[in-house]
Amino acid sequence: MPDEAIPTVGGHEPTPSPFAGRVPITVALEQLRLRLLDLTGRNRLIHFRHTAGKSLQFVHTNIDAVLRRLLGDHGNNVTIAAVPEPGRADWVTRGGRLVRPDVKDHAAKVGIDTSYELYRREGRALVGPNTVSQARTLFFADDLGRHCRKLEREAKLAIEETGANMLYLVLGFLEFPESPDSEKLYRAPLLCVPVAMTRSDEGQYSTFCLNYTGEELADNLSLREKVKRDFNLNLPEFGADEDTSAEAYFEAVTDATATLPNWQVKRMMTLTLLSFTNMLLVRDLDPENWPQQAGKSSLLTHPVVKQVFEGRPSTDGAQYATEYTIDDHPGKDLPLIYDADSSQHSALIDVMKGLNRVIEGPPGTGKSQTITNLVAA
Repeated sequence: MPDEAIPTVGGHEPTPSPFAGRVPITVALEQLRLRLLDLTGRNRLIHFRHTAGKSLQFVHTNIDAVLRRLLGDHGNNVTIAAVPEPGRADWVTRGGRLVRPDVKDHAAKVGIDTSYELYRREGRALVGPNTVSQARTLFFADDLGRHCRKLEREAKLAIEETGANMLYLVLGFLEFPESPDSEKLYRAPLLCVPVAMTRSDEGQYSTFCLNYTGEELADNLSLREKVKRDFNLNLPEFGADEDTSAEAYFEAVTDATATLPNWQVKRMMTLTLLSFTNMLLVRDLDPENWPQQAGKSSLLTHPVVKQVFEGRPSTDGAQYATEYTIDDHPGKDLPLIYDADSSQHSALIDVMKGLNRVIEGPPGTGKSQTITNLVAA
């Protein structure tokens, strides 16, 4: 690893490289964890914008009731509900044709609150619908079906391509300035519930439901680090337990940002696709998430981790691995899924002997194939 400093902004002294052995391993890991997070406006976890193909907003829905139902012991689902179909007498003439009325107008006529702000605040009291089995949208059933099928396809494609679920029910957003002296506002998700969508094709129109996947439910780590770095603000943490309440968390965030101009908690709910891949790595690199050994995190005491961060050479003293004459080597018969040249085969022999190796090379030189061969062997 190069023993060079990481430059910092603002005229401060450069931060020592985490691999130079000059900073504690805990500090080095923290540096690397933060470098995994994208804290710019390109990240939808920092600057979320609703897009027709990858998000679905809800109206007239009780956020806490939906959360309690999803997290219930019996795996209750939440139905994505459409606006009731208008009777023929409610159709309107438009362009010389008789058509259905505007969905928002009809929803208001039948008593559905069409605001995406899901609660009306009256002092400290909150009022809203108590329906716990439905999340209402501003679509008629046929339009909702098309929208949900597209989200369903996108969610399945994400799992096939990445192996990770990307479908989340976002509960609440924090609206805040891009920087302390900026008038541009960002809107970031607060709570993200991993969900799966199921479909029933019984009846005239397809019915779509959401189920909690059982994966980790947590607040937005990217947002937490963004406001800590740019505003020196520590957002309260969300604790998922038997008394989990989204509203209590919204209130805590509201109180924490009460003195800051242009900061506001938006009680909105959206079904969307988000990528938390890097955030999972960030959590994996937290020493507190590892088992304890002799009172210390097993991550901090692992010999390979110590070797990397303390800048010590490999245990066998090799700067570059040896390339063997494969035809005459005892390890020539390792099982191969992909073809391997002598350098790739040599790497497999070393690792199978228990040695640590870094596989490097330009694009197209077989690094992924070598790792695949190693896993198989």
